[in-house]
Amino acid sequence: MASVRSVLGRFAALLCAVIAAGGCGETTDDSAPAGGAVGSGGSTAGAGSGGASGGSGKSGASGSSGALGSGGSAGPGEPECTKDLDCVLINDCCRCKAMAASAERPVCGDVVCQVGSCEARQTGARTAICNLGRCVLDVSCDASKVTCERLPPQCPAGELPVVDRFCWAGGCVPASQCAGVTDCSQCGPELACVVADSLTDTFHCAAPAPSCPGDRSCACLGPSVCITPFGKCADSTPDRAVHCSCSTC
Repeated sequence: MASVRSVLGRFAALLCAVIAAGGCGETTDDSAPAGGAVGSGGSTAGAGSGGASGGSGKSGASGSSGALGSGGSAGPGEPECTKDLDCVLINDCCRCKAMAASAERPVCGDVVCQVGSCEARQTGARTAICNLGRCVLDVSCDASKVTCERLPPQCPAGELPVVDRFCWAGGCVPASQCAGVTDCSQCGPELACVVADSLTDTFHCAAPAPSCPGDRSCACLGPSVCITPFGKCADSTPDRAVHCSCSTC
């Protein structure tokens, strides 16, 4: 029996050695999880890096576009009007003024008066008209038309005497509210002089364009005053005026 046990023991040992050589027996799991962790980690890191890079590119493009939009907002002014219907006459107890119909109306307050300011100030204004892109009163301040012997009224600074046909009407209005003035000298330092060139030149005083108040050249002022039919603009250095010409007038 002892010899049988000995033989069986040797056979079992030999069999176990053969099985172990074929991959049987205890194995370690370190290699498989480690390989999976590396592969998984590499994939995650790569995806994260790519996402961060794409996000940065979108953010930069958006910022650049915003800066360009902001920079393009300034430019030459638009005309206040292109036809008489774009203007309205404000004739209340406080003021006699022509303004754009689309603009916010000024408030006079609880003031009671018998007549409007246009009549009280003897301006002779009856309505508002569109004159070279600006809303003005339908009155002239062109002193060259006066032939009467009457002296002109004394006007406050910035205002001019109104002319009624060939004489003085008796009242005064701001230079920018006149449908025409004698020459550029009447516009003063605050207003721009606009000359309508045709068979007979006419002079006008206009407020500078709000977008470039210090610029009285055609580049800035032209688009808001040289409108059809006086659509061609030319700068004039001697009188510091813009000349709007009409080829069909």
